[in-house]
Amino acid sequence: MIIRIRSALIAVLWFSMLIFIAMIYIPALMIFGLEKTVWLRKIFGYWLIRAAFCRLKVTGMVPKIKQARIYVLNHQSMFDALMISAAIPENFSVIAKKSLKSIPVFGSIIKRMGFIFIDRRNHYESMGSVKVCAQKIRAGTSVLIFAEGTRTKTGEIGEFKRGAFILAQETKAPIVPVRISGAYEANSSGWQFCPGLLTITFGNAITEKEYRSMTVGELSDLCRTRIMSL
Repeated sequence: MIIRIRSALIAVLWFSMLIFIAMIYIPALMIFGLEKTVWLRKIFGYWLIRAAFCRLKVTGMVPKIKQARIYVLNHQSMFDALMISAAIPENFSVIAKKSLKSIPVFGSIIKRMGFIFIDRRNHYESMGSVKVCAQKIRAGTSVLIFAEGTRTKTGEIGEFKRGAFILAQETKAPIVPVRISGAYEANSSGWQFCPGLLTITFGNAITEKEYRSMTVGELSDLCRTRIMSL
């Protein structure tokens, strides 16, 4: 009972903070655009993590690569979006499921951030999203993909979908493996919150030179192994 009450109180505080941030961030995006508000996104990401009584630890370095890259991550909870917002120092697009658009306030923010929404049950639409991502990468915008396709139900890293690696082979973009830890324990389901440490770890980039002779399956296995070792 105490845990439920604590979680409910944190949820109220967190959602209140989200509304406050939306009132500042959405107008800022509309006026200044994504590139000029990256610093604001990072600050708000940290604020929302702290509002849930969690702490963020960033380990490893974002590789210093001039070209757009593909960030490939495991997916643990709704905190993942906050962690990447706070930790990645550049503008990026994200492939996300359509249902996120319907979340009050949060959906409005991520639409303004240029998320690419797909229905994963629709194969044709999923492949269309890969083409959109390829266009963004060629235009110089990095793309972030949760390779499992959905959040973990056990806390363990699941099998990876093919989309991120098809995209890499089409664009020859470097892949940055990223591991998220602690987010599952902090928010394993719905609006239940449990204070804790959230860790995001950046690995070394997998360059096109390294994967050019690999099949999609081999590249997927390599990236998953790299993430699990972080």
